Amino acid sequence: MITRRLLCAGAALAPFPVLAQESGARFPAAWLDGIRQEALRAGVDRATLDAALADIREVPKVMEQARNQP
Repeated sequence: MITRRLLCAGAALAPFPVLAQESGARFPAAWLDGIRQEALRAGVDRATLDAALADIREVPKVMEQARNQP
C-alpha cells in the first residue's frame, strides 16, 4: 500500500530525466498525475495526498546522480 512517506520518498528519488533546468523545478505534471491516480486507487486519503504532493521539487544534485548511475 502506498503511504505518504513512500510517496514523498519516491518523488524525491524518482530517476527520470530533468525536464527543467532551473533549481527547484516542479516535477512533470504527467508524472505527478500518475502518482496521484495510483495513490487514490490504493486508498490514500485525498487530503493526505494533496499535502504530500503540494511542494515536491526536483533536487538538482539527486537528479544529476540519478542520470549518472553506473
